[in-house]
Amino acid sequence: MTPKKGWKDAFLTELARCGIITDACTAAGVSRQAAYQARARSAAFAAAWDEAVDQAADVLEREAFRRAVDGVEKPVFGSLGGNQGSGEIGRIQEYSDTLLIFLLKGIRPEKYRERADVRHSGKVDVGKLSDDELRAIVEG
Repeated sequence: MTPKKGWKDAFLTELARCGIITDACTAAGVSRQAAYQARARSAAFAAAWDEAVDQAADVLEREAFRRAVDGVEKPVFGSLGGNQGSGEIGRIQEYSDTLLIFLLKGIRPEKYRERADVRHSGKVDVGKLSDDELRAIVEG
């Protein structure tokens, strides 16, 4: 598809909204190839592209925070009683522990990152082993 004049603004607006390059190309009426070529040719467009992706990331983080901390109201279904069948009997506020974990790992990686604690028994001085000896240990 041949890019329309002014497509870059539409592309950047949609990219900032959703962060999905294919969707931004569709909204702007431009091919992915043309978009990437324009990015390669223009440092200013590349910088605007990166900023749009950052804005989309902020939107996603905001939504993850909302779901993790504020929660999402969901219906509860059950018997309505009195031979009325079943239906919505109430609502509950549901929170996402998984999203909360990801947010914590992102904001404080030094505290919440995955850790692997490897300890040496002290029986072998690994620093004194040859490459062949180390390879034999690793290959078992």
